[in-house]
Amino acid sequence: MPLPLVLLLLAQGNPLLRDWLSGAEIGDREQAMTFSSTGHYRAERKAKAGQTLARGSWKLEGTTLVVTVSSCKGPACQRFGTSFRAELTVVGERALTVNPTPADVPFARGSYYCHHQGCEPRPGVRVTAHAAPAAAVSAVTERLIDRNVGRNTTVVWATQLDSPIPQSGLLYCPRGGDGARQAAAATAADLAGMQWLGPLEPTVASGDCLWDVEVQVGDAVAMPSAPARTPP
Repeated sequence: MPLPLVLLLLAQGNPLLRDWLSGAEIGDREQAMTFSSTGHYRAERKAKAGQTLARGSWKLEGTTLVVTVSSCKGPACQRFGTSFRAELTVVGERALTVNPTPADVPFARGSYYCHHQGCEPRPGVRVTAHAAPAAAVSAVTERLIDRNVGRNTTVVWATQLDSPIPQSGLLYCPRGGDGARQAAAATAADLAGMQWLGPLEPTVASGDCLWDVEVQVGDAVAMPSAPARTPP
């Protein structure tokens, strides 16, 4: 996705977040949160131990989601019955990152794919660049999005970093465990054939992160020139 579009989305900020959350259902097959347009919050989890249901209210303070839980019934209330705050960042056209406090709440830390009034957690693949040509960043991002269309399992976005990136690399976040390692291996396979990027050996990142996989596009990469057309 073009970086100007990302910057435009970030500039829209709060209205876009409110549009995404208002009336949305966020979750997966096991659990879901509903943010009604009237400010009511509902979280539900179905498990063998029984059903858990929490109710409360939600509001946005800038880019911070504030959820106040007023009631909870069920075996998972230690997690679902906790009020929380979460920093929300729109990082791409359909990509959202979430950083909650406390950490163990239904709106889990990480990346989400948002579309049609709903979001779901997915492995996040972040393409980063500093001084690499825009065409190279676009080629990598579009390749990853195209390869994901059939699987529909990840969410991909691009971002600009202030620090130099001497050479291309491929990192995975330790927070994601085996899932992040597998996503990194799949990402490396998706980028096979782009030799101009340089070797991409999945390596564990240091510290925590809101993405699962990071593709670093080196500052000095040069895409191969298109072959000259032979005159008819």
